[in-house]
Amino acid sequence: MIIEAGYDLHQILMPTVHESRARGEHGPHDSPLWLLTLDRDLRVQYLVQVTPDMRGRPADEREAIAAALDCSDLFAVRWLVFAWWSPTVAPVDESWQRHLDDEALRAAPELADYELLGTVVYDDEGFACTFPRFSFCDHDEGLPVAAVIHGRHPRGCDCLACEQARVRRAEREERREAARGGSA
Repeated sequence: MIIEAGYDLHQILMPTVHESRARGEHGPHDSPLWLLTLDRDLRVQYLVQVTPDMRGRPADEREAIAAALDCSDLFAVRWLVFAWWSPTVAPVDESWQRHLDDEALRAAPELADYELLGTVVYDDEGFACTFPRFSFCDHDEGLPVAAVIHGRHPRGCDCLACEQARVRRAEREERREAARGGSA
């Protein structure tokens, strides 16, 4: 799945956060921290629970985040999105706190190799987020924009889509070989 807008992120994160609570996996006041990783073209790589109960702010969980990213050598992770649940989402006039959270995550040395797309906190009635909500085409933040190239392409096609697919396949094979202990 290629993420083209913030609402695409919500389609993945909102059910994950709410369903884990509905299944009773956490206490009534526990706040698991979730991490969604994306590649350079905003393709979903993996979604993982960083910690079952975040106590404080997301940046306080830097060690757990680094552990969750430990398998990222198997993936082409570039972008990070964090999500968690709170009994109540802070009112809009306290949104500065979410931006401070983002800045603390961006400044964390453990995350220096990655880019933060944003964070989202859910409560039982809504959410508040720092990533763009609508199409990423509308934002000049260095975010990639998806292109659609129709067709069934012949083997050996040299169009942009086929070339990207060949490059990605080669990169994936290099990562797999390196993970198996072979030469990359």
